Amino acid sequence: MELLVIILIVGIVASVGLLNFGPTKEKALDKEAQISLKLIQEAEKIYRLETTTIGAGGYYVACADAPQINEEMKLSLPASSTNWGYKINITASDFVAKAQRNTGDPRTWCIRAADNDPFSNITDPTNCTW
Repeated sequence: MELLVIILIVGIVASVGLLNFGPTKEKALDKEAQISLKLIQEAEKIYRLETTTIGAGGYYVACADAPQINEEMKLSLPASSTNWGYKINITASDFVAKAQRNTGDPRTWCIRAADNDPFSNITDPTNCTW
C-alpha cells in the first residue's frame, strides 16, 4: 500500500513538471535569440563607431547565417543548425538582424540599429523589413 502511494505521488509530481517544461523551454530559447540579436546590434554599433573615425561610418556586411556572422563579426552565436537561424541585412543607414526558429513554432525576432527595446517580438516574418 505504501509503495502504491509513493508511486502515485511521484507520478503526480512528474506530470506537473512535464506540463511546465515545454513553455519554460520555449521562453529560454526566446531569450537565446534575444541575447544573440543584442550581441549583433552591439557589434554593429561598435563597428560603425570605429569606422566613423576613419571616415567610412557604415554598418558591417550583410550575413546569411550564424557561421558567417561569427566569422565576419567575431561573435560566437550558436550554429544555425540548432534552434535559430540568423540573418543580417544592411542598408545605407540601418541594419536589420533576424532570428527565425528552425524547428517547432515558427517564431521570428528582429532588431534594428536604433531599437531601444531589442526584444520586440515579431511573429510575422514579413514585418522584418528587408
